Parts: sequence; structure tokens; C-alpha cells
Amino acid sequence: MLKNNDLQSKHFRGDFLVSNGALIKCCNFEFEKLSKQPFVYEVIRVISSVPLFLEDHFERFERSMRIAAISNPFLFSEINATLQLLINSNSIENGNIKIVYPALSKTSTSGLTAFFIPHKYPDSEQYRKGVEIVTLIQSRPNPNAKISNPDLRKQADEIIANRNVFEVLLIEESGIITECSRANIFFIKQDQIITSPESLILKGITREYIFKICNQNGISLKEKIIHQSNLQHVNATFITGTSPKVLPVCKIDEYSYTTDNPLLLKVMELYNKEIDKYILKKKAQ
Repeated sequence: MLKNNDLQSKHFRGDFLVSNGALIKCCNFEFEKLSKQPFVYEVIRVISSVPLFLEDHFERFERSMRIAAISNPFLFSEINATLQLLINSNSIENGNIKIVYPALSKTSTSGLTAFFIPHKYPDSEQYRKGVEIVTLIQSRPNPNAKISNPDLRKQADEIIANRNVFEVLLIEESGIITECSRANIFFIKQDQIITSPESLILKGITREYIFKICNQNGISLKEKIIHQSNLQHVNATFITGTSPKVLPVCKIDEYSYTTDNPLLLKVMELYNKEIDKYILKKKAQ
């Protein structure tokens, strides 16, 4: 059985969390009770003390609650205040915050918990050379809602650890590619970017910004059913998410890809500029 200190280092980063509006020491929080029930959640990256794209995360949080038939009792201002209290109390300027709400609390006006979680960001070499991922025949029962799925998470984590890869790419039994366990995936074929239809995946916040910057910069981006057999026919591929941002993939199973594709490098640059612009805007408020 894990001791309190072990549980704290496994699930939390920092000394404090916020639960139901109250600041609590992580070592005094009974995380195991929370982990035994399904919950709606968001993971938000904090850069220079700014919760990145918080408005978009709040919108998706509301959408997940609607899909789970939960009445959302929270205002954006309340979520923002909770995160600012968490950031200031822990004196953490950069990291990932997880907010969770029990999926069984259909009408409760309490239950929101926010805490910093351990994170692992790609290093400069991984952004330059890319990362390896492997496929897994598996699908989410409700891909459009960000609801905890501990069985899938455990299976993916075991594969990632045992095969020393960065991510797991989920594929339906029919061979249709959907998304990664913690990220969305994009493919580049000639001068076009292709990604799975939103009906098959969780619409990642980073994914939404990729659509935005492609539209603004005249880059062709199309949603399309992608079959596993097409993996050998694409020129480049990348994943997107809260922690990896835009990260090149150099290999999927036995297929290798270039990581210096001009279109891929352009998307990476444009997304990083979008982050900088958001942070500057929030700092100026």
C-alpha cells in the first residue's frame, strides 16, 4: 500500500490543491476515493503562470459535462479563480493542472478539485528528431467527452513503458485510425494535412488551434477517414496535445517518416507563435 508521501508524488505536484474552493494540503487529500469513480476532467498547461487557452478548456469541460448528463454549476470566473489560487499557493509558474469533477454528481454544486500533476514534456531532440509511437486495437466508448477511462490508460501506459515509445495510436477493429491515448494525430501527404473526423475523437484544444492557424495561413487541412493501411503512404506525421504541443513522429510501428517536412515545421512555428500571443495578451490584462 502506498504511503501518503508516495501517493502525493505519484498524483500531485506541489504542496496544495483546491477542492470545493478550499485550499488543502495534498498530503491530507484522499485521492484514492476520487480515483475510484469516473470523472469529467481537463488538463491545462500553465506557462509563465498563465493557464493556456483556458477559455477553450472551459468550453470543452462544459461540453463533456453535457455529454455525461451533468448540470454544470461553475462559471468561467470561478474556474479561473480556482486556478489562480492554485498557481499562487504553490508558486509554480510552469506545469500541468488537472481539474476533475465526479461524473456521478448529476446535480451536485460541489466536487470540483484542481491540482498540479507530474508532467513530462518532449525535449529539444524529440522536437527535432521526432518520437516513436505504436498502434493499439482499441477505441473509446465516448470519444467526444473527456471522461476518465482507467482501463485504457493503464493498458496504454504499460505499452509505452514496455516498448519504450512516446505514445500509443488507437485503431478501431475495422482498421480506422482515431487518435492517440493522450493526443490527436495528423498526417501530411504532399501539400495537404489530414486528420481523423471529429466524430471519432476527442477534440483536443491544440487540434482546434491547428485548424485555426491552417485556415488563417492558407494551409490545406482536411478531416478524413484514415485506414491503418494508409500509414505507409504518408510523407510525415505529428501529434498534438497539451504537453507535446506540436510534436513530429518519426516512426509508427514499422513505418518511418521524415521530421523536417517544411509544412510540419511551419505548423510548429505558427502554433508556438499562437502560444506566445495568448500569453502576452493575458499578461497585459
